Order: sequence, then structure tokens, then C-alpha cells
Amino acid sequence: MSVTVEVPIKFQDQTEPSVLRDVAIIQKCPVLVRAIESKNPDWATDGVQLKDAIEIPQKKAAGDFVFTHTLRYEAPDMDKDDAKVEDYKEANNKTLEELKEIIECASFLENSSMMHAVGFIIAKKMDTMTVEDIAEYLGTECLPEAQFFDETDGWVHAPQEVFQNN
Repeated sequence: MSVTVEVPIKFQDQTEPSVLRDVAIIQKCPVLVRAIESKNPDWATDGVQLKDAIEIPQKKAAGDFVFTHTLRYEAPDMDKDDAKVEDYKEANNKTLEELKEIIECASFLENSSMMHAVGFIIAKKMDTMTVEDIAEYLGTECLPEAQFFDETDGWVHAPQEVFQNN
């Protein structure tokens, strides 16, 4: 028996909401599950048709990517070290800025497998970047290289400016 599931989703750059109907996709996003369960705890078996849209403070393109690929993208297994960029070719075709928006959307939705998959691709793209470029991408200051380890006493002595603004 098929149940009707209709969950209106409205992204920050949308005027009209989109409707999400796939139970498996919704279940991969704990934020959506909690929002739906507050109205109907048995939504996955009884069905649900929400009237009010769930607002997502992310761009629609990022959300569409998460919803489109969430059932296929599994978190890379770091114990096996056999993850391949080819397993996530759609993500690999995105720019770092697009990937940042996608991982932020996945983070908001608490979709951990998508966060890990996109994080893997971001890390692979950063492999060839300089430290300065990575710091700029992450929006952090890149401190010049310095010697913090004191051979004479075996302690790390970081300068005071490292601890400022924290």
C-alpha cells in the first residue's frame, strides 16, 4: 500500500515552494523528519500532506543537489581507504564555491552521509591548492610559517597572536 507524502520545501531564493515526496530522501534529513514528526509521528507509514512549507535557509540549487544525490552518495569508508572521486562525479564537476553551498545545505539538513561525501570531494580538490588558497577559501587568516617547537624543553610555544580573536 502506497501512502501519500507531500512536504513543501521553500529555499531562500524561491518564491513558491517545491514539494518533496520521497520518504527515503526525507529520512536521510533528520531536520525534515523532526519537523514532519511534530505534526504527524507516523508520517512514513500513514502518509502526510503538510500545508505549510518548511523553510530552508539555503539556495535551491544546493538543496536540489542534496535531494537528487542523497540516496546514491554514501560517506566514504575511511577504514578501507578505497574512496574514489569517480564515485561522486557530479560533485566533482562542481566548483569549490558550489560545493561549499552544498555541504552547508547538507549540514543544515543534518544529512551526514552527504556531508562526508562532499567533504571528501572538497578535500581532494584542495590537495593541489596552496596553504594560502585554502585559508582564503575557508575564510581564515594564513599565518606565516614559524618554528613553535622548542627543542631544548620539548614544548610548543605558540605566539600570543595565535590566541587572539578566539
